[in-house]
Amino acid sequence: MPEQFNLKLASREYIAKDTMQFNFRIIGNSLTFKPGQHIQLMIPEIYDRNKVEGTHFFSIISNIKDHESLSIATRISNSPFKRYLIIADIDRSFIAFGPLGSFVAPAGDRPLLLFALGIGITGVLPIIRHETEAGKRRISLFYLNNKLEEVAFASELLDLKRRHESFNFYSYLQSGSLGLESYRGGKPSDESIKEAAGPDIEDIDVMVCGPPRQVYDIRKQIQSMGIPQGNTKVEIFSGYP
Repeated sequence: MPEQFNLKLASREYIAKDTMQFNFRIIGNSLTFKPGQHIQLMIPEIYDRNKVEGTHFFSIISNIKDHESLSIATRISNSPFKRYLIIADIDRSFIAFGPLGSFVAPAGDRPLLLFALGIGITGVLPIIRHETEAGKRRISLFYLNNKLEEVAFASELLDLKRRHESFNFYSYLQSGSLGLESYRGGKPSDESIKEAAGPDIEDIDVMVCGPPRQVYDIRKQIQSMGIPQGNTKVEIFSGYP
């Protein structure tokens, strides 16, 4: 059973267009989680009046070694829940439940192929940090966004790529500022995915995280390429907007 714990808002900042990171202090119990897991965040004031808007799920993007604080990141929308997060006073109290979910990297040293679709990067970023530090497997990330200004954590990903030969990532923009050397247009081709996967496409682990429609499209594509369904883990971000 997930534990209930109390949080206080410590800080918040924009990390991309319409995207904010929220940092909390954990009050009382510490939190131990696996990279890729998430929490259920509750705002009591809203939950009492409207249960649909009073709770939301967020991937944990904190360092797994930090048990005293917790960070999340999300696209900003006009929903009551997210409006509350934006205007809440520093030190405002929140309730959370977790850790939740099984979206964690499979054990072993098989190549790991990751697909982050928009804000789905929050689900795979902790996995990339942990696996590159462990240094036991080759990791390839396909990171898809609509526009350049919506790309979050780009500098950290570039730094990880520079420091770890086992990690590579491919950034795709659906529209906006194309023509940049480090970005590609459209979506990954079968050939690009096969090249990243390596010689044995059936002997890899795949993880896909993002909005339902995009997750479905990627999953359909990789299955048509011969990647076994049992080798794939999916985390669907249903909380849109």
